Amino acid sequence: MDRLTGMEIFLQAAERGSFSAAAHALKVSPGLVTKHIKSLEEQFGVDLFHRTTRRVKLTDAGAILRSRWQNILAEIREAEAAVASERTKVQGTLRISTPGAFGRLKVAPLVADYAKLHPELVVELLFNNDRFDPIADGIDVAFKMSAIAEDASNLIVRRVGVYEVVVCGAPSYFGQHGRPSAIDELTRHNCLGHRSETSPGITPWRFRGPEGVVTVPVSGSYLSNNTDALIAAAVQGHGLICLPRLMVFDEIAMESLTALELDCPPIERPVYASWAGNRNLSARIRTFIDYAVAHLPDCGPTG
Repeated sequence: MDRLTGMEIFLQAAERGSFSAAAHALKVSPGLVTKHIKSLEEQFGVDLFHRTTRRVKLTDAGAILRSRWQNILAEIREAEAAVASERTKVQGTLRISTPGAFGRLKVAPLVADYAKLHPELVVELLFNNDRFDPIADGIDVAFKMSAIAEDASNLIVRRVGVYEVVVCGAPSYFGQHGRPSAIDELTRHNCLGHRSETSPGITPWRFRGPEGVVTVPVSGSYLSNNTDALIAAAVQGHGLICLPRLMVFDEIAMESLTALELDCPPIERPVYASWAGNRNLSARIRTFIDYAVAHLPDCGPTG
């Protein structure tokens, strides 16, 4: 016999003093009620009810069982309600991972606005450029500004936006080294960038040529895994950088950096949100992803 069903039948019969009344309340047959009660009495080896032609009354053993099972069943119902609310109510803790500069400029304001809409929600925003394991690291939603690894088969990935990329440098750099106007000139310049994950040196820069993607293997004297450090070096005239316009918007506006107009524009890069794919989504994750899709379609400087 199903233990939970047996508990419900027993408690209904105890409350109503009648097997038939319990059957009516639970919308089951009287025979099923009798069968469950008999099974319980055989299991415990004691009578749980005194039976008469009109009513049933708990024995001492039945009274003990009722006092314990009432609390247990109430806790089960509370647990079921709490789990069910995960699908419908935005509450609990939402852990979000994001790359540093993009997170500071775009994700942090987005998360703050979302949190205002859901006062019962606790948000943990983690700035991290490293690889992650959503399950092992307890991350609910992770933003990435590059393609998700092909071996990440346990992830669900959704594109939530795209951002413009520019190549720029300081006026002092251009005064000393000239201003390139074509992408094939970039190999003769000191280019500052992120270290490649697949080969020594800087991650190649990609442009949109007339016949498709053009990859330029740039090199330079300054590499970093921190975007703010690259921007600071470029402002000081050390070399060129290739970054999202939103990340250098203030520097361009203040003319400490100048965006180049090249013969081929840098390829825009999508923004992805990813989450563990081996579970149903809670309301807090589902609604946040939808909110991000609605508010990050164009990751421009004022978008």
